[in-house]
Amino acid sequence: MFTVRDGERRELAANGLGGFSGDVGPGEVFHFSRALTEAVDAPTLQLNPYSLAVAVFLDGELLYSDGQQQGAAIGDIELTELGWTRSAPVLVSLPEDYLGRELTIAQNAGAGELDAATGQFMVYPCAVSLSCGYAYESGLIAGSFRAAIPATLLLAAGLFLLAAFAVGAWRGRWNWPLFCAALFVFLWMASLLASTAFFSVYHPAMRGNSAYLCRCFALSALLAFLASRAKRLRALPWTLAALNAACSALTLGIELSHDVYTDSLSLFLRDMPFQLTGFAGLIAAMVCAWVFWRKEGWFYRLFAWLTAVGLAAMLLYAVLFNGRAVLEQLELAFVNRSLAYFLWPLMSLAVTAAVIAAIAELAAQELERRVEARQIAQRDAMALDSYESMRAQHEQVMMLRHDMNRHLHVLRQLTGGGRRAIVSGRVDWPERKDSRHFAEREPDD
Repeated sequence: MFTVRDGERRELAANGLGGFSGDVGPGEVFHFSRALTEAVDAPTLQLNPYSLAVAVFLDGELLYSDGQQQGAAIGDIELTELGWTRSAPVLVSLPEDYLGRELTIAQNAGAGELDAATGQFMVYPCAVSLSCGYAYESGLIAGSFRAAIPATLLLAAGLFLLAAFAVGAWRGRWNWPLFCAALFVFLWMASLLASTAFFSVYHPAMRGNSAYLCRCFALSALLAFLASRAKRLRALPWTLAALNAACSALTLGIELSHDVYTDSLSLFLRDMPFQLTGFAGLIAAMVCAWVFWRKEGWFYRLFAWLTAVGLAAMLLYAVLFNGRAVLEQLELAFVNRSLAYFLWPLMSLAVTAAVIAAIAELAAQELERRVEARQIAQRDAMALDSYESMRAQHEQVMMLRHDMNRHLHVLRQLTGGGRRAIVSGRVDWPERKDSRHFAEREPDD
């Protein structure tokens, strides 16, 4: 990365986040170059400068330019902003003898932005790739399939969650965690689609950081989902979720009102409040899960263990394999006041733990429901057996009573008009008017 002043190259310094600073100002031209050592068939360069003008040189020979064409050399070409956004990348064909030659790309710096830490003007080179002649079309097809599979799965999951919420609402049960989960899934799907290479081709009017904005609101939806699952300690998660949603709205407002960031305050308000509230919300959810993990049900019980294991694994991997890079990123986070490097991995960990915990909770609830249904069925079967036994006994008693009544009826008919009358199974003795006569005749009876 360099600029050219009176035929002299002046190197630009990198800030570690994709930007470069040095002897360059707004609207000026800077260059970046390298030797081409990759052998491909029908070599084609693909550049994505969006609204900035570019020029391509091969060993000082001009191959493509958005500015002046004739007599241009490295350091002398004039490039200005286009004033419009390209709907497709710039494709430049290279000669067959390109191997070993130096590729140089000149780019307009645009309005750029100021580094919040150093106060210097920052420039960002456009994305450049080298491929064979058919690789661009093949890349679009492959990128489409890579994006289509997870986007389709997320769309199906979001529709299922939204349908479950609608069915519950129709039955009078407003399950807001399902709605928050569906909102998160749709926003995450939108961020995946917005980060694809073909998104700008089909939607040129959309801003370049649409994926970042979708991730901001997706994090707010995730915090709302975690807060809605809390029972005893609701105030802190809901407060942080509401603050993060407000900060996401602030980020969107600043992004829509600024085409170019020329002051550090706008950059600070765009990123820092959202990142601080999001980081604090995720940490608060994990801490609350451990504080009340025995009282908040299956979800937070599993969420606490999964996040703890995930954090331990991430820290162990960072210490063993990537410790130096993590320390450098931590230093840059303090210098540039940005937590993005740590926020998105923590969000991914929280999403993974929440999905596993929610699925396990649903499985446990379904198992409990099946066990309860089996117990109810067993009680019903036992009650039915008892009823059948009592009915059989009642029928037997009725049959015995019927037989007894018939026998007593027959006996009454056989006895005729004797002094003992049998009526309906009951023996009625006739009234004795002469007790002495009854006493004398009793032995004969």
